[in-house]
Amino acid sequence: MISKAFILAVAITLIVAEQDPSTSPCEPGTQFKHYCNDCTCSADGTGAACTRQACYPGLFNKDGTLNNIETTTIKTEELPALPADLSCVAGLMYKNDCNTCRCIEDNKPVCTLMACVDPPK
Repeated sequence: MISKAFILAVAITLIVAEQDPSTSPCEPGTQFKHYCNDCTCSADGTGAACTRQACYPGLFNKDGTLNNIETTTIKTEELPALPADLSCVAGLMYKNDCNTCRCIEDNKPVCTLMACVDPPK
């Protein structure tokens, strides 16, 4: 007899595999977005290589399309600095060196992970 846990594991694997661009067929050489990441389809069309950025929670629907939310443009210099203790107010944005952070529902920051390099002197 097949256990319920086994069936659930197979179902989850199939769902994840269906959404994974690295194993999903695509048009060779095409470039596309997968959530907030950029992907390029392989030459043989058997899958794609994608960047692996952490996407802000709530910005994308489960199918990977952009959520229809209001957006505004703000200069990074105008953002408040992220406090040293990483405390933040949900929904607000902060700067952390050259990175930007958005505070999510549990008052924790989610930040870009760019390498910050000082300009030459």
